[in-house]
Amino acid sequence: MNRKKTMGWILTVLLSVLLLTGAAGEASNACTHDWRLIRSTAPTCTRKGKDVYRCGRCGEKRTETVDALGHAWDSCVMERMPTCTETGLIRCTCSRDASHVKDQIQPALGHKWGEWKTIRAAGLSRSGLKERSCERCRKTERETLPPQIRRKEYELHLLVFPEAGPVRHIDPAQVRGTGKGEISLRWICALANTGKKDLWIREEGTETGRLPLAAGDVTLLPVQRTLSEKDLLEARPDTPQYALRFVGETETGEAVCRSETVPVQILTDAAVQEKTVPQEGEEMLEICLEGPETDACTLNDLLRYTVVLRNNGRTVLSGVEISGMPGMVTQTPEDLLPGEERRIPFEYLVSRQDAIDGYLGWAVTARLPGEDENETIILSNPLILRVDAGDL
Repeated sequence: MNRKKTMGWILTVLLSVLLLTGAAGEASNACTHDWRLIRSTAPTCTRKGKDVYRCGRCGEKRTETVDALGHAWDSCVMERMPTCTETGLIRCTCSRDASHVKDQIQPALGHKWGEWKTIRAAGLSRSGLKERSCERCRKTERETLPPQIRRKEYELHLLVFPEAGPVRHIDPAQVRGTGKGEISLRWICALANTGKKDLWIREEGTETGRLPLAAGDVTLLPVQRTLSEKDLLEARPDTPQYALRFVGETETGEAVCRSETVPVQILTDAAVQEKTVPQEGEEMLEICLEGPETDACTLNDLLRYTVVLRNNGRTVLSGVEISGMPGMVTQTPEDLLPGEERRIPFEYLVSRQDAIDGYLGWAVTARLPGEDENETIILSNPLILRVDAGDL
């Protein structure tokens, strides 16, 4: 029994010795590699490279990866220059591989505009023209200059004159307690349609008397109002007033514009004493304005008017002053004998502003001094003309 244990122990020792001897041999035989390059794949712009090595002693292999080189955009050529309206093109070639090409788009430059220059000045009714050029490509562009007269679609103007002859003054005593209670007053209204479209006009507050007024036309229209005793009593004693205004309508009756509101003063009582000299029978002084025999004129037309004075009384009239027309300096004609007529010529050059306004309208005023610094004021008949801008 002891012999078997002894033999087992001996075998165990021998096996351990053999194992230790083999491990020491392997450690003494470990390879110090001698790596040799056996295959190489060069990297490109877009693909990695690879190197394969083998050990010259033990034959073991290993592989190393080389990063891709990337593009070298060293050669660039301007294929197409950019212009004001078109893009340009730069083409670059990779110096490592000529098959690799990259295009770079250059944005359009845009126009470099110079200063505006007037080709044709705008006139009264004619459009003008201005132009500018690009300093790079010489392209030009033009714009229209609006005319000086820029008419609205609908526009109505009103001038009001007392009825031809002496200004009528009302004494309330004429109507109070008479039983009639009314006195009729008349004015001459000058209306100008300075819009682009035709109008049908009527006095505001009335539904009758609707009259056509074509675009650009002017007209004189008499208007009558009735002054009642109640009107006089309710008005201020020295200056009762009425407001005149006209409505412009389309043909179908749609109101599209209104004229200015013109207050008209009626002189009464004390004002009568301050402003007038009683006249017996016929008017002592008559004034009339005669104008060109036309209803239209244009810029720079020379209009010739005549102011006519007549002494219808039986005494000599001295110190008569006339005024009222544009540019007219107040004139004092020589004494007017009974029955004498005096004709005073007057010229007027139609201005640019007249053409812009579209009409001319005026009357001449005569002043006749009286006793105690009282004076008679007489207004001539009104004249109104259309002013055409034409092609100016």
